[in-house]
Amino acid sequence: MAGEQQRLSNSEEEEDGGEEQTEQHDKDTQPALVTEHNDEEKQTAAAQGQSAPLVTEAWQDTAKAGVRRVPGPTDISQSRAEQPKQPHLKIFPRTYQGDRRRCFSKDWYNTHKWLEYSQSKDSAYCYACRHFSLPSSGDSVFTSEEGFKHWKKATFKDGGLLGHAKSEAHTNAMLAWAEYEKSTASTSSLSASLNAEYNKLVKENREYIKVVGETLLLTATQNIAQRAHKESEGENKGNFLAIMELLAKHNPTVKRKMTSQRNATYLGHDTQNEIIDCLAEMVRTSVTSEVSQSEAFSILVDETKDLSKKEQMSFGHMCTKDGLRYRGRCFRGPQESYKD
Repeated sequence: MAGEQQRLSNSEEEEDGGEEQTEQHDKDTQPALVTEHNDEEKQTAAAQGQSAPLVTEAWQDTAKAGVRRVPGPTDISQSRAEQPKQPHLKIFPRTYQGDRRRCFSKDWYNTHKWLEYSQSKDSAYCYACRHFSLPSSGDSVFTSEEGFKHWKKATFKDGGLLGHAKSEAHTNAMLAWAEYEKSTASTSSLSASLNAEYNKLVKENREYIKVVGETLLLTATQNIAQRAHKESEGENKGNFLAIMELLAKHNPTVKRKMTSQRNATYLGHDTQNEIIDCLAEMVRTSVTSEVSQSEAFSILVDETKDLSKKEQMSFGHMCTKDGLRYRGRCFRGPQESYKD
């Protein structure tokens, strides 16, 4: 009997020693397995043209941008930019809970604006806690992957929806949500006001430059001088400025552009010459289009010297279409721009 007890004691000691060696072996091999696993991940990332630091940096950039990973199915809100998903189904799925079949109620949306419903999971979630809760808030069934689906306790005073709404973590999340909506609204209103002011400025500039162009077109078609010899002295500032001052008396935008700003008045001779060149190009384009579409055309060219003894060449053309003469024009050719 004593010998058998001795053999049993020795066998138990050997088993205990074997278990200790096994545990020690697991502890020794665990770091190696983790290191090997990390190496495999790095090799896989390298084969895909990525690296672990780049993935970490991308996740940090995503977190800084206000987008964060949230638990839950894909058929509910995935970011703060989305509103709570609250589908209004005619019939919600029913499951046996207690002594009867129970289901989610769409009337709960009216009393809990933070409530979300997932059709794929047949579960309810808290939008505020999923997107605006603090990291130290802890876990909740309304932020878990499976969500809340115990419909029997949904309307309990000390549990379910009301119990979650009274929790400190949910209250803080609701305050953070309200601040986020307020800041978003102020940012969008500021952006809208800036866009409105910009559009107003563009409209005024277009109206003003249209008046300048039409004035130059008037002086050109009437073949009258545009500028005076000394516009800064005397009452006669030339036909162009005289017409612009007359229009400014009846157009507040023109008056403001001419008097309130020191630059970008578009009244200088360089701007005049550029606008006249644009008008001349429009005339040439119209003439070439008429000539190319006509059956036959004729051109009359003549030139003469002006007071400065510069040759001024004039072109006249006549076009026919369907055997009838229908249009003719006469215009001057290129010449040197006049400067004060």
